Amino acid sequence: MIDKSKTIEAIKKLEMALRSSGNKAADFFGNMATTINTETDSTKLQECLEQLCSSGAITQYSNFLYSEDVLFDAVYEEAKKLLQSIWENGFHQN
Repeated sequence: MIDKSKTIEAIKKLEMALRSSGNKAADFFGNMATTINTETDSTKLQECLEQLCSSGAITQYSNFLYSEDVLFDAVYEEAKKLLQSIWENGFHQN
């Protein structure tokens, strides 16, 4: 079984930081956390994680603070690990 909790936790930390600074990108990350948490279809979950892993430009276009950029890096790393786990072990909802 895969554990999505670290990825969701990392996204939630970033979302809270973005909300605190009034950055509207918080909505994007909030939606991603909800999707990852509730998605039961492996293809859709993989698509969501791939989108998250390829969304690095958002840090520039949404004018992330340095601290938010560091949190995004953690989100990226956790999403990449989760995606790799799905590829290697298959998707089994826990």
